[in-house]
Amino acid sequence: MTGLEIVDGMTETTIDPTATYTREQAAKIIAYMVLGKSAADSLTCTVAPFDDVAADRWSAGYISFCVEQGIIDGMTESTFEPTGTLTGFQWAKMLLSAVGFNANGEFTGDSWSLNTARVAHSVGLFTGDAAGADHVALQRQQAMLYAFNTLTSVGCVVYSEALGDYIYSYNNELWDRYTYEGTLGWNVYKLASVEGIITANEGSGAKTTEINDDYYGEGKIGQISADTDAYMLYHGVRVWYVDSDGKLDKENETAKGTAVYVNDLAEVETLTCPSEDAVTKLNKTVWNSDKDNIDTKLTVGRDADKLYEYALIDNSAVNVKTYAGVSYRFNDTTLGPRSEKNDSVVIAGNTVKNDDVWTDISEIDKGDRVVYMNVNGEHYVYATTATSGSVEKYNKDTGVITLTDGTELAPSNVGSYSAKVAELVYILGISDHVNPKYTFVLDTHGHYMYLSNSEYKTVAYYTGAYKIEDPSAYNVDIAYMAQFVDVATGDVKDVPVTWGWWSAATVGQYYDITDMLVGDEVYTPWAAFSAGDYVYGDYVYFESVTFDGTTWKATSDGTTVVWDNDDVTFRIATGAGKSADSNDYVGFDLLLDAYDADYPASTITLKDVVMLTSTSGLNNLAASVIFSHNVDVITGGYVFFPEDVEDWVAAADDYFEFDSAYVNGSDEVSNFKVAKENVNKMYVDAGFYTFELDEHGYAVNLVPTGLYWLTSNDDFYADIDLSDIHIGDRDVAEDVVVVDIRNDKGDVDTIEEFVDFVNNNFNDMAAEVKIAYTLNGSGDVNVIYVLDNTDVDWEVTVAATKTIEYSADNKIEYTTNFGTINGTAVQSVMANKYSDEVTLYVSRSTAYAGPIVAVDYQIDGTGATLTAYSAPVDDESTTVAVTIPVSGSCEIVVTGVRGVEGTTATPIE
Repeated sequence: MTGLEIVDGMTETTIDPTATYTREQAAKIIAYMVLGKSAADSLTCTVAPFDDVAADRWSAGYISFCVEQGIIDGMTESTFEPTGTLTGFQWAKMLLSAVGFNANGEFTGDSWSLNTARVAHSVGLFTGDAAGADHVALQRQQAMLYAFNTLTSVGCVVYSEALGDYIYSYNNELWDRYTYEGTLGWNVYKLASVEGIITANEGSGAKTTEINDDYYGEGKIGQISADTDAYMLYHGVRVWYVDSDGKLDKENETAKGTAVYVNDLAEVETLTCPSEDAVTKLNKTVWNSDKDNIDTKLTVGRDADKLYEYALIDNSAVNVKTYAGVSYRFNDTTLGPRSEKNDSVVIAGNTVKNDDVWTDISEIDKGDRVVYMNVNGEHYVYATTATSGSVEKYNKDTGVITLTDGTELAPSNVGSYSAKVAELVYILGISDHVNPKYTFVLDTHGHYMYLSNSEYKTVAYYTGAYKIEDPSAYNVDIAYMAQFVDVATGDVKDVPVTWGWWSAATVGQYYDITDMLVGDEVYTPWAAFSAGDYVYGDYVYFESVTFDGTTWKATSDGTTVVWDNDDVTFRIATGAGKSADSNDYVGFDLLLDAYDADYPASTITLKDVVMLTSTSGLNNLAASVIFSHNVDVITGGYVFFPEDVEDWVAAADDYFEFDSAYVNGSDEVSNFKVAKENVNKMYVDAGFYTFELDEHGYAVNLVPTGLYWLTSNDDFYADIDLSDIHIGDRDVAEDVVVVDIRNDKGDVDTIEEFVDFVNNNFNDMAAEVKIAYTLNGSGDVNVIYVLDNTDVDWEVTVAATKTIEYSADNKIEYTTNFGTINGTAVQSVMANKYSDEVTLYVSRSTAYAGPIVAVDYQIDGTGATLTAYSAPVDDESTTVAVTIPVSGSCEIVVTGVRGVEGTTATPIE
C-alpha cells in the first residue's frame, strides 16, 4: 500500500499499525484506490458536501467524490463526522462499494452491517484477519489488509437487473452502470504479481531482479525493477509490481515492471562462520531424507575465500522442492577515506561509488575495521565491535577462548586470529604470567577476528640504573629494582626484576614492563624489539630519524609511520638514577629550539627512536609520541657563500674555516667550520648549500641546493598593517628574517623595508636584484635574501637516491630527470654491473654548444664530482663515465647537476 503511495506513514520511518484512521482519511484512501494518486489529488470542491465539511477543507474533494459515486454516506443527511474514528464495518462497506457492490442498496437500512459482513466474507475481503471486522474502531494494519485484498483479489462487479445479482463481466451497451473489469489494482495501477526464485538482482550487479522457476536462471519468468539485495538471491518470492505495458497474463512472456512489494516466502536456516564439516553435516541431515533434494551449492561473494555464513533455503512455498545451499563469502579490511566530491569511498584499496554500497556506513569512521562482501562490484560493509577481558583458557581444537568472567568467544572465519593464538598459548604456558588481558575485535556474529594485547603493552627504556633490594641475599636470589622510562607517559619507574634478567639486560634497550601481563612481584621484562622485528604492539622502533620540520614520515624495516610536525610530542629522556628525567616538546619547532647548536638550525637527528602509534583515519600508522634517549644531535640548515671559496683556512687538524658565510638567514658568520673529510675539493662555488652539523659543531654534507625565487612583485602581497603577507601561495611567517647581502647596497633588513622595496623598486631593479626565500617546517617563508643578480647565476636540481642490488651477470638501469641546463634536459643516471665495477653515467638527451657541466654525486656515502666535460657541437649526446670499484651492492646518490662559468640550470620539483 505504501509502495503504491496509497497510504503514508505517520513519520518517515513509522506506520503506527495499531493506530486508527479517521473517516476523512478513509475517503482519501478510497479515492486513491479508485482514481490513482494523481487524479485523486486533483479533485476539488466548490460547495461544501456536508455542514461539517467546508469546501476548502483538505478532505472535501475526496469526500465529495466518494459521496457522488455512492461509495460513502454521511452519518446523517447533513453531517459526515470527518474526524470520527473509522470502524471495521464502515471500512468494509466503503471498499465493497468502491468495486461496485451496494448498487442494489443492500448496504443501507437496518441490516447494512450484516449484509456488509456477508458479502465481505464471500469475496475474501477479510482474508488474513481471522477476527474480521465489526462496529469498533479499526486498526490501521487491518484497514490496509482489507484494502490490499480489495486491490488484488476482489473483482469489480456490476449489478444485473435481469439476473437480480452481481456479475463480473459487463458490456456498456447492456448494463446501465459502467464499471471496471478485473480488480481495482490492475485497472487503476496495473498491479500484478509473479512468483519464483530470484537468481540475479540489483544487489548482485544485475540491472533488474530476475525471477526464475528454478535456481539456474534458465526459466526466466520475471524481470522486475525491485532493488533487492544479495541476501535475497535464491529466495522464493512473490513480487507485486506495476506492469510496464499494462497487458496482463501475456502467455509465455517474461513479466516486466516496477516492484511495489517483495514478499519473501523462503524459510532459511543459517550457520554463522561454520566449518566445512558443519555444512556437510547439515546437508546430510536434510538431503538423505529425500533423494529428490539437490544441493545447488550456490555462492555469493566475489574474490573471497572465507565462508562467513551458510544459508539452507527451503523454497517449497513457491513449489520448488529442492533446497538452495548458499555460501556467503566475506573479507575484512579497514574502511578507507570518503570523497564527497566523487560520492565514493575506498574499500579494500578500491574506490567504490556510494550507490554501489548497499549498507549504511554513515556511522563507520575512516580506519575502522569492517567485514565486507563484494558481489560483482556491489558492496556490503558492516562495522565490527570489540570487547576485552582476561583469558582463562583456550581450546586449541575449536579455537574457543573462555574469559575469566565465563564469556566464551568462538573464532571468526574472517580475520587472522590464528596469528595471535600461538602468542596467547605461549603466554599461558609461562608460570609467572597469569590471565593476560586482551582486546578482541568481533565480527557481526560476535566471533573474534583478532586478539591483541597491544593497548596493554608498556614499552620502557632501560636507563641501566638499579638498586639491590636485599643486600644480604645470595646473588641468585637478589631482587633488583631496575629503572625504566615509560615511552607512553614519560614516567620514571622502578621495576622489580630477577638477578638473571639484570645480569643479561642491555642498557639503553627497550623492554615491556606491563604490569597487567605478569603475576609475580619479581619478573623478567621482555625485550620489545629485535633485529628484523621493529614493531611491538603500537610501538615502532627506528635506529635513526632525522627531522627537519617538513619531513612527515619514516620507514623502519618496511613499516611506515607518519606524524604531524606541529602536534606530535617529542619525548626526550635524559640521565639515569637520581638524574633520570624526561622532557616533552610539542611540535618540531620546540624540539629544535631546545637543541639549537652554534648556528640557527633547521634539522635534528634522534637515535634509537621509538614511536607510539595508532591507526589514523586515512589508515596510516600515526605517531602521537616520538621517544628517544640517545640524542645524537645533528642540526643544520642553509648556508650561503656570497662568492667562490677557493682558499680554505685550515684552522685545526679536523676542520676548515671560512670567514664569510650566511647561515639560515643570520648575519655574516666569520668562522663557519666545515669538517675536513666533508670537503671534497679545495673550492666551493658561490651559492646556497644545505648542511648538517656534527657533534663537534662542524658542517658536514654540504650539498648545493636551490631556493624559492620571487620573480615579480605581481606574486607578492602585503596588506596595509602587514598582518597578511604572502609570496605566491606561501604565507610569510611573523618571525621572518630579511637578509640583504648585495655588494655595498644592503639596506633592506626588516620586513617593513622589504615590503616597501618590493612594492616600489623590485620590478624596475629586476635585472640587478634577485630575491630568494626558504621555508620553515609549516611551509611558511622564514628567511628572505636580497641578492645581486650577478652573484648567483646558476641553479641546481633536487637530489635523487637509488640503492642498486646486482649480481655478476645482470645489468640494472636507473633513469630519472634531474632538470635542464640552458633548456636542455639532463635525463639519465645508469648503473651497470660488470665484474667488480660500477660505472656511473650522466648524459644529456640533446646536445648543445656551451660551457662545461659538473655532476656532484656520492657512492656509498663518499662524495665526488664527475670530471667536467664540454658539450659537442653536433646533436649527439655526451656521456662521461667514472668507474668506482665496489662489491655486493652500493648506494648511488646524485646530489646535483650544475653549470659553472655563467651557466644557468633550471630545477625540477
